[in-house]
Amino acid sequence: EIVQAELEPFVEHGIDEQLVQRAFDAPRLRKAHKGDDFIRIRSVDGRLFIAKRGFCLNYRHRAYLEGLLEIMRTSTLPDVDFVMSVNDNPPCEATRERLPIGTFSKRRGCESFVLPCWSMMHDMYRGRTSTYSYHKLRPTSPRIRGLSWGLGNGPTRKKALQRVVNRGLLVGLPLHITNQIYKDSSLWFDNRQKPGVANESHPCGYTHLAHMEGVAYSMRLKNVVLCGALAVWVDKPSETQLYREYWYRFL
Repeated sequence: EIVQAELEPFVEHGIDEQLVQRAFDAPRLRKAHKGDDFIRIRSVDGRLFIAKRGFCLNYRHRAYLEGLLEIMRTSTLPDVDFVMSVNDNPPCEATRERLPIGTFSKRRGCESFVLPCWSMMHDMYRGRTSTYSYHKLRPTSPRIRGLSWGLGNGPTRKKALQRVVNRGLLVGLPLHITNQIYKDSSLWFDNRQKPGVANESHPCGYTHLAHMEGVAYSMRLKNVVLCGALAVWVDKPSETQLYREYWYRFL
């Protein structure tokens, strides 16, 4: 019913290639991260062709494409050309223009339908009484110093790791792990980076923050594991703060 309602404006005249291209090039909502979340997918004779602006696919795009490939392994995917967005922030402006864009989001609104919980992680952080999303730090709330995970082997990151080890927070963690990737940071949220700009060799395009102090904790376990890092369970939060974790099939 949801898909039928999304496509109803195009029933009479159909969706041609020009309309799909217009949807792919549609102006993005300002808060949409980097404006490159759209992905255009074309299925022709059992093969997938992908077009995307920006440097690389994010983890939700990869999960979505993995689902399409799984369908193609077991059945036939019809020849189709469409545009998909899987960011948290729905493309509201494009929706108002009645463009044929498939939209999945955690957040209800903008005539989008919600991404099923088993297919994504919870981008939510809890610290004291304040809640944060992955892309924004509220300036009025206290900062919690922690350990940030990215690529690099500089002296500052080594010293920061050594201080944490000396405090007994990561007892027994060897300092000779390949590409020691730690640095001291006053921020405690994931800093999304474009591969090729800040960290050219970074496989995921993220700098992951391990919260080793205070009551902060992160549910970005999938991203940590995807990048080959070690996840350490420090403490159990209260029952009201627990989120259930689901794994992507391609992990």
